[in-house]
Amino acid sequence: MEAQDLERLHLWHLKQCPLFNELDEKELGAIFHASRIVGVGANEIVPSASDGEPALWIVKRGHLKLTYVDKEGHAATVLILSPGDIFGSMVQDGAADYGEHCRTITSCCLARMSEERFHSLMRKNPNVAFTLTKSSFQRIHRLQSRLADLMVRPAEARLALVLLELHRQVGETREDGTRVISLPLSHADLAQLIGSSREMVTHVLGRFRRSEWVSTARHEISLLDVAALEVARDVF
Repeated sequence: MEAQDLERLHLWHLKQCPLFNELDEKELGAIFHASRIVGVGANEIVPSASDGEPALWIVKRGHLKLTYVDKEGHAATVLILSPGDIFGSMVQDGAADYGEHCRTITSCCLARMSEERFHSLMRKNPNVAFTLTKSSFQRIHRLQSRLADLMVRPAEARLALVLLELHRQVGETREDGTRVISLPLSHADLAQLIGSSREMVTHVLGRFRRSEWVSTARHEISLLDVAALEVARDVF
């Protein structure tokens, strides 16, 4: 692919990201020139500051699991990342108690910015700086909300909440009205997202299926009774 065609494709991907809806062509071009495109296959680790050189990553296509790992190797998946999300860190801290890791769920197209280029972009483009900062604060808010949910909601409410959030974030509504989450998420993945055990997720999903609130198939969860899930979500 020629350089001009690659640039057009890169800009097209950036325009599709909700994060960049309010940026003009010049500002999108600045992001293009400050970053490089990286294609990553499904179920692969994306290097972060915990693994090497600090960098900022922008999700252009695909979905990833954001996971924190402590020094003993215990892992907790805290968020599912989608197009427009940002992850990574510009700061290496060898004393940190937790490392941040991202593993792709599907094949992904990502934009990577080095620390130097990120700082230069922020200094020269105030609107881009505002947009990236806003995205960072939104992720912090999502993490804080997830922590609050883990502290006060029972497992059934947490699972209902996560299923509804996943549909809103990455799901689709088919012609027959069925709301479907089509991601290869295991019971262990869902357990980490709700801060519970795989056995508990299997037990609660079984109850949801028997109540005809959801149905499950390979790499797919269908939400059959959204109203019931919303009631379950709001139980404290």
